[in-house]
Amino acid sequence: MKPFAADCGNNPFDGKLHSLAVKRTGARISFFYDDKKLNEQPIDPDVNLHLWFDGLKSATKIASIKLTADKFSDKLTTNFQSAAPIEVIFDGSGKPSDKSGSAAAYRIPALAVSRKGTILAFAEARRLNGRDIGDIDTVLRRSEDRGKTWGPEIVVMDDGKHSVNNPSPIVDPDTGRIWLFMGRIDIATLAQGWNPRRFVRQFVTFSDDDGRTWAKPRDVSQTIRDQLKSGREVILPGPGGGFVTGRGKTAGRLIVPMNYTTGAAHWVAGVVYSDDHGVTWKPGGVLLSGGAALGEAKGVELTDGSVLFNGRTSTKQRGLTVIPDGGTTDTTRFRYAKDLPDPSCQGAVVRYSWPRDGRPGVILYSGPGLATGRVQGTLWASYDDGKTWPWKRQYYQGPSGYSDVGVLPDGRVIVLFEKDGKSKLGFTVLPAPPPAASR
Repeated sequence: MKPFAADCGNNPFDGKLHSLAVKRTGARISFFYDDKKLNEQPIDPDVNLHLWFDGLKSATKIASIKLTADKFSDKLTTNFQSAAPIEVIFDGSGKPSDKSGSAAAYRIPALAVSRKGTILAFAEARRLNGRDIGDIDTVLRRSEDRGKTWGPEIVVMDDGKHSVNNPSPIVDPDTGRIWLFMGRIDIATLAQGWNPRRFVRQFVTFSDDDGRTWAKPRDVSQTIRDQLKSGREVILPGPGGGFVTGRGKTAGRLIVPMNYTTGAAHWVAGVVYSDDHGVTWKPGGVLLSGGAALGEAKGVELTDGSVLFNGRTSTKQRGLTVIPDGGTTDTTRFRYAKDLPDPSCQGAVVRYSWPRDGRPGVILYSGPGLATGRVQGTLWASYDDGKTWPWKRQYYQGPSGYSDVGVLPDGRVIVLFEKDGKSKLGFTVLPAPPPAASR
């Protein structure tokens, strides 16, 4: 299908009831608003059709939505295929709640695997509604048996009516300490406008007991900002986990994937790092490639010690940049990953393995499988440090949004992702990818 924009005419947010109809007849599909045809185009009569209804802005006020559907064909089904069993471990109720273990929506997944092999699944608990800013807590669930069972929800940081966004965990392999970076947005930004210097701060906490309890979060915003080059600002970490470098002179460096602004309105990929096991944190390298927007990018270490970021763009393709010197040097290197579609959605990368015994190293990427919508969650593998992504496995056929990916000690792959919309997170365990690309 070809994307289209159409003028609805009547204001859809005027408080009155309006109708949106999608009609598919044979090889044609048509879209109607209040019985007025907005668009018609050809479509494969046997192709899977995914319908997604969403507000154009996170603050859109919609009182209710009622969906009705006539049967398109005898093949119509809502049973989406998956590569492995999927368990919903964070399930939004759609109703306001201020209690632990319950929220209107859970979004923004992040994963870590502790030194003991415990899976730590982090999320934003959006207590009152699904908006990006509001009463949002950073929460966690733990699994000590490789995802078979899960403990109760643990609240890591709750700042009342303010937002605690984008948890980004890092496991220090030397100390076993689990670090967690979080962005905190003041509720005042909704009324007074987006001003990161005034309303956005960075917090960090840690756990020394495998994620069961957490230290009081520490505000490191001013420390980082005092070290920033002129014209830059840190925004939010992640989404998704950070990592620890394992090669060369920077081995042992803790790296947080950070969204920066460098004078333009859009976000770009950058680094915040620590070389002393989390005692102090410093701003690192940033993408300086002119008008290229590369927001919500996750990073992974390359074989030469540089950091590859894979991020969201508005071009229907993933963007890639490489920040040299263990993530400390600015770069203008930028390209699009033609193998990886991007419906303008966050995605996740992780180092699966390093080159060994004549076999290439493997980097994994998780994200939607189509450029036209947040559907068909798919895992890709690169065997040449992110230059190409020849192998893929679809882990969920249905609606799939933000995700994070990790590796278990036995080599299996775990994925935590936004399943069937923007309110719940599904967890799945996948087999190991092939050790080399097929020829």
